Amino acid sequence: IEDKNWFFKSWKKDPTIKSMLNMLDAIHEKFKNSDKLFDKLICEKNPPITFDFLPLNDFNLTDELYVKMNARGKPLTLFENFKAEFEKYIEDDEIKSKLDNDWLDIFWNKYKDNLKDKESETLKKIDESYLNFFNNITLFFAIKEKCEDNEYKIKSINDFDIFKYKYKSEEINHISSVFDKIKEEKFLIEFNNIRENLGVFDNFIKEYSAISYEERMIFYIYYKLSILEIFDDKSTKSIIRVCINIVNNTVYNTIDDFRNSINQIDILFEKHENINEFLNNYNPQHNISEQLKEEKEKAILIFENEGWEKEILEAEKNWYLDGQIGFLLEFSDKKLEKFIEYRDKFINLWCLAKDDKKQNLIQRALLVKSDYTALNSRDYLGKYSLLSFGTRLREKNENWRRVFKEDFFKDFLDNLDDNDIENSLKEIINSFKFDCTDWRSFIINPNKEWHILDGIKNGHFLKKDNNIFLNYGGTDATSWGWSRVAELKNFYTYKYL
Repeated sequence: IEDKNWFFKSWKKDPTIKSMLNMLDAIHEKFKNSDKLFDKLICEKNPPITFDFLPLNDFNLTDELYVKMNARGKPLTLFENFKAEFEKYIEDDEIKSKLDNDWLDIFWNKYKDNLKDKESETLKKIDESYLNFFNNITLFFAIKEKCEDNEYKIKSINDFDIFKYKYKSEEINHISSVFDKIKEEKFLIEFNNIRENLGVFDNFIKEYSAISYEERMIFYIYYKLSILEIFDDKSTKSIIRVCINIVNNTVYNTIDDFRNSINQIDILFEKHENINEFLNNYNPQHNISEQLKEEKEKAILIFENEGWEKEILEAEKNWYLDGQIGFLLEFSDKKLEKFIEYRDKFINLWCLAKDDKKQNLIQRALLVKSDYTALNSRDYLGKYSLLSFGTRLREKNENWRRVFKEDFFKDFLDNLDDNDIENSLKEIINSFKFDCTDWRSFIINPNKEWHILDGIKNGHFLKKDNNIFLNYGGTDATSWGWSRVAELKNFYTYKYL
């Protein structure tokens, strides 16, 4: 066709003609080694393809109709281009069929309710999410490439180009296994219920640049489960718990942190039949993360007494702790009854922390027992913090997790009445004797309802020249910028005198 004298070179740039020529090539590639198919195609008896012909001469139509009909040709989307390449690596016809059927149905069912009002946007969203999934799962394969001269060696998250990746047959099978498990909604629901708000699939189909390392790693755990085709047994739930704890308490700053975390999860899944027994005897030669050390401690306790597992799981699910409970194990001296006592008291205390208006009760009562503000400070600048309750990992590490490790926090818990935590805090606050020469007095503020600190951002304040400056600016909890301040002693005098 391209060699005919009537074929214009400019037609090669026309999306419709380009697609037709590509289709002819694809048909040829598919059927070139088959015999007598063309004879079947043009046979007059029971032909496989028929056409209906409608003469339009009598309708007196303008050229507008034909212009509209021929304007339907559009360039292939990014996903359609990827799919055309990806199909070349699929040898199994059943898997190839799933690409446009079973797998597509997952995304179609997710967004189909929006079709009626926003059809074009919804179809675009389906395509984009489908491609995002392949982008994100293929990164797992590429990240494991070990050859230094390999073109897929990933040095940063932005190096990865899915269109250059050459899939191995094993990887195709793994992708198929993951999709099969996602289609089994029961499996996905049970996984998400292991820890609050996991959103394992929803997060994984976000745009490649929008998904965090933590979200990638949570899906990697799901991926490992899918290819091993395990879930229902008790040991499987144990390994999910351990892996999620490690991911949620690992700081990911570089691609190497991400790669190391994948390798660590791989090692643990090799022993998925009995993860607690494995960790009990696990003595790696290289340095391991603090969270893995904690998981080893828990495994030893569970291995010796299965009663620990249920109680540990209850503590790990706390909205703030997110699996890191080492301080409770230490406070209890690893005695189960004591552990339950400290755990329940902490959980009841931190229920108050979910209420913004009651967080200052914890901050003030603890300040009566100890000046913890220097633990997260810029002492050389005179800047200190009452500690924020944010749940980002860095924020937790730089705030309350520093306090949890201290003996004075254990004493603080010991002095709380588990039956009435809120009143216990108020009694501690009101037991403090106000002294205008002690800066703590203006923050603890005994025997008064306290709202002066409501506007302070993330508990940051500055001590300078016997004054207390509260940070009222929009600074981040882990930064120490100042945009607006209020002097507490003057404000206190105005408010109460």
